[in-house]
Amino acid sequence: MNRLVTMSLLATACVGLVLAGALAASSEPATGPAWATTYDADFTKDLGAWKILEAEGKLVAGEGVKFTDLKTTGGLHQEGKPVDVSAVPNVTIEMENAGKERITLYFKVKTGKKADTKEFKVEPGKFTFKYDLKDASEVDLKKIDYMKLFGAGEVNLVVKKITLSK
Repeated sequence: MNRLVTMSLLATACVGLVLAGALAASSEPATGPAWATTYDADFTKDLGAWKILEAEGKLVAGEGVKFTDLKTTGGLHQEGKPVDVSAVPNVTIEMENAGKERITLYFKVKTGKKADTKEFKVEPGKFTFKYDLKDASEVDLKKIDYMKLFGAGEVNLVVKKITLSK
């Protein structure tokens, strides 16, 4: 009989610990560390969760991601579980066009099958692209699952940082 009571108390304690852990995990807002570790990246240090996709480029410590050829639609890409970025909808991308020609780039954000793509021109020299995701009316800022910075052709481009802010 004592063994049965002990096992019952132990089972109750284990269930309590599991429930407490689940409650603690779910009480953390998705706009906290999730967006910070997912989409924010200082490429002068590492790629973070971003990947170089369909392009000739490499991470150069202390400088950023250096691209020489974006091919047809290459660049930086990230896809994963939906993340709530509604509290930090302003995207800033710091880069430098070390070439002599203007480059056309695109920034794409998606929620499921709905997407928004913003075209912008990067003149030679240092450049900062800023985009308020609230202007991307087709996407749900509480369920962003895809971001991509891309272009086409040969370039001399260094992407230094991507940050999200209020």
